Amino acid sequence: MARRVRKVPLSIFFVLLAVALVLPLALQVFPRIFRLGNGHSADEAADSTIRDRDDDTVRISLVMVGDILLHDNVNSCYLQEDGSYDYTPLFAQVKDEISAADVAIVNQETPLAGAEYGYVTQLLPMDASDNPSYMPVFNSPRAVADAEVAAGFDVVLKAENHVFDQGYSGLASELAFWKENYPEVAVLGVADPTGESGQPDYANSVYVYEKDGFRVAILNFCHGINLVGGGYDEEVLSFISDEKIISDVEKARAAKADMIVACPHWGSEYVTEEGSEQAHYAQVMADAGVDVIFGTHPHILEPVKVIEGKDGHRCVCFYSNGNFITGTYGNDTMITGLSEAVLAKAPNGECTIESATLLPAVVHGGYGPDMTTYLLRDYTDELAASSYNPNLTPEYATQFCAEVLGSEFDTETKVMQVRL
Repeated sequence: MARRVRKVPLSIFFVLLAVALVLPLALQVFPRIFRLGNGHSADEAADSTIRDRDDDTVRISLVMVGDILLHDNVNSCYLQEDGSYDYTPLFAQVKDEISAADVAIVNQETPLAGAEYGYVTQLLPMDASDNPSYMPVFNSPRAVADAEVAAGFDVVLKAENHVFDQGYSGLASELAFWKENYPEVAVLGVADPTGESGQPDYANSVYVYEKDGFRVAILNFCHGINLVGGGYDEEVLSFISDEKIISDVEKARAAKADMIVACPHWGSEYVTEEGSEQAHYAQVMADAGVDVIFGTHPHILEPVKVIEGKDGHRCVCFYSNGNFITGTYGNDTMITGLSEAVLAKAPNGECTIESATLLPAVVHGGYGPDMTTYLLRDYTDELAASSYNPNLTPEYATQFCAEVLGSEFDTETKVMQVRL
């Protein structure tokens, strides 16, 4: 007897056909529905990478190091047998971070007036009273400038309290040196008192860095100076005030700056919290539209905060990076940081702070050219034991950073990622 063939209902046929057509597409979509543990499928991660590579967003990365404070015992580490100086080792351990940035900024606190002014640091009275306060008067070998440029620095800050340690002539001599040897480096915060060097007047005008149509202004201010025996011309130095901040921001906008970075030399020395004057000026800057603040002068690390200005504008403030190099012996003054920020301009013109990071570092009190600055994540107990300050261990520095920087500092990675 012949077997009867069972007919498949037409409805089931169409269901099977639909499954056959949809299944390949479902297999492609499946990873997007059931995501990986990080919240993104592998396909999405690949797509994101392509978008980041191909989009028209322009980014400018900045890095700022702290005070270059060249005491006599620091200079002696880099003295060569022929009497010259070589500061190349000073930046060797952080050169990758410096050279990778679009704009690398250094606070060259000690003057570079020239050998004819001498290199011995003097302590001079600041007034004629019976009980005067004393301040060191510096002049440093210009070889440190060679090392700074070789490391990748683009901007040098000179609005600081030691700017007139060698008088107007010393400042004019230093500006002429920068102009003649490194004209591509912007020297901010001062004007040539003689007008002869050809340096731009960055005491009264603003510097703007441009990349692919994205313009970022960098301002430099000083809260005071050490000057024995007289005053100074405010046309020569960018002295901080509410009016000066607002005026320079207006100049930056007139120069078509999309975003603004301010570098104030401010605060009280050896204090790990921002003072009321710093907080006041930071608020003035945020209200005026400054986006990032890189602070110097206190010679010690201070907090990093996000400040809300007018109309909801947000500004990241690194109150103090501390000393990038110093001849002092206190543990806390030898803990420093590299401040980093990435600024972005989208195709629609919207500008944002994409990231802000502090990389803590340690001034290694090595002997001779071993004296240098290491990122904290690279500093070891063996290095600490070999220094003239063996109590400054990685553990000590990590605890100090945790106390100053707060919960956003990761004690495992030794990095502070600022929550924006």
